[in-house]
Amino acid sequence: FAVNKLDEEFYLGERGESGPTLPPKLAVWPVPYRFGELTVAFPTVGGLGGGKGRTKVTIYDVAGRRVRNLVNENYPVGVHTAKWNGRDERGVRVSSGVYFIRMVSGGVAQTVKFVVVR
Repeated sequence: FAVNKLDEEFYLGERGESGPTLPPKLAVWPVPYRFGELTVAFPTVGGLGGGKGRTKVTIYDVAGRRVRNLVNENYPVGVHTAKWNGRDERGVRVSSGVYFIRMVSGGVAQTVKFVVVR
């Protein structure tokens, strides 16, 4: 990972024959999440021709209800991070339980389960 002047983290990866190789998984830490910030690392596929592509990262509760949209932007190919403060879209702290983070980038979707402990 590398960090730019905006304090954003990027995965530099290695170059294979067909371009950069990316870690295959969406990742979150610390798990279980108690307080502070949850870090979400998400690989992006990018758009046509290697340009920026739309990436969405969303948190859902165990019933499948959207809790919070973390990311809905264009990103270049690579791995990027976002932070979550444990609050829903109204600013209310979420309760203890099982949650899911779903990332969709360039038609590729990944989901990770994590636990919030209060």
